[in-house]
Amino acid sequence: MPHLAENTRRVNARVWETHARELLGGVHVKLARTSTFEDLQLTLLERDPPVGAETVRKLMTMLQSVMALAERDETLPTVTVNVVAAVRRPSAPRRRGLAVWPTTVEALRSASWQTGTKRGSFASLLIQEGTNVVDVAKQLGHTPETCLRYYARLFDEAPEHPVPAEEAIRAARRQLAQSVSPSD
Repeated sequence: MPHLAENTRRVNARVWETHARELLGGVHVKLARTSTFEDLQLTLLERDPPVGAETVRKLMTMLQSVMALAERDETLPTVTVNVVAAVRRPSAPRRRGLAVWPTTVEALRSASWQTGTKRGSFASLLIQEGTNVVDVAKQLGHTPETCLRYYARLFDEAPEHPVPAEEAIRAARRQLAQSVSPSD
């Protein structure tokens, strides 16, 4: 694939040689079926030790690209469908941001700790203010279900009487200052 960077080509070649050549080397591209690639994926994930999901995703993406090229190749008229595209890949690990209350944000900020995400803090402040799940989801670009999956505990812990975010931040700063400074 000439459009790929040299490093990507090397990685793809290594993944092919290490994990796919022995299992797919004898399969002609026009005879490959979706089940061929599903079996490959399952075999790799069940090996001892198993091949990592990230490597399997890389391999399947590479094979999908190869099949797309074969699909467009006029010398292979029997390849009319990219059968790899139908194979469900192992899911990627989800990276979740922190969802924290203003008191925690201020404590972390004062300790010169940078949160990994401003998104979780923003959601926390919206919830602290009493914003409903539908509006929080809209602001974050989520569905309400996704929003609840990540922030349900914050909705459960939300104060009965909502506090404006600005006021919550000021209160958290005062509380932190009191806990840090010695009592008179």
